[in-house]
Amino acid sequence: MEEAVNGHEGLVCEGRVRCMAWSYDGETVRNLVRGEQLLTTFAISASEDLRDFCLRERYRLGYSPRTKTFAVLREGVEIGLLIYEDWGPPQGYIYEVFVLPEFRGKGVGAWMLAQAERIARELGCTSVKLEPRSLDRLQHTNDALISWYERKGYVQCDQDGSKWVKSLSPL
Repeated sequence: MEEAVNGHEGLVCEGRVRCMAWSYDGETVRNLVRGEQLLTTFAISASEDLRDFCLRERYRLGYSPRTKTFAVLREGVEIGLLIYEDWGPPQGYIYEVFVLPEFRGKGVGAWMLAQAERIARELGCTSVKLEPRSLDRLQHTNDALISWYERKGYVQCDQDGSKWVKSLSPL
């Protein structure tokens, strides 16, 4: 069964099947997480590709020639933004995992983090680095965010605690 998502065609998957295909040229990417929750991701090449003002601003602030940016949609609605910065092997860099407040706590951030790690592996990276910083300190402190990344396998890699890294297993 197919459905249109922001003008793109997406494949609807059922059950726990994981549909996955990444593209860096603006084509739709299909993914599924947690049963019937369909998350569709597509590459962004300009802020105008985004409808949500907050996500457009996050894109504008995070853009660089080395970034690959993906909008995450649930049932055609933008819910998050993933910005991956391509440093080239052996290490990738996750610039931003941002989920709109009303969609937090539903596993979307963890799913997006896993997709960023997959991108890094596909680009030949053996580790991925990030700098945890809460963009919504009223709801989530930096300490809470760091604890979340630790549960996902990240370890501190510098003296001041600002950078964290995770070793990646090969595909």
